[in-house]
Amino acid sequence: MLYLVKILTEETDEAHALSTQELIGRLEVLGIPSERKSIYDDIRCLQQFGYDIVQLPSRQGGGY
Repeated sequence: MLYLVKILTEETDEAHALSTQELIGRLEVLGIPSERKSIYDDIRCLQQFGYDIVQLPSRQGGGY
């Protein structure tokens, strides 16, 4: 989950989102296997903890 925070902090902003699949790919490069459901669960946990993570609708390119 900490690597997910690191990726989101360093590689995304309001104008540059990463899709779930792109996040999975970034984590795989780091040797961390993941799947869509784990990304969704991790994002939800981080949001509940207080991280400001915005999900863009898929019609707008989708991503976080």
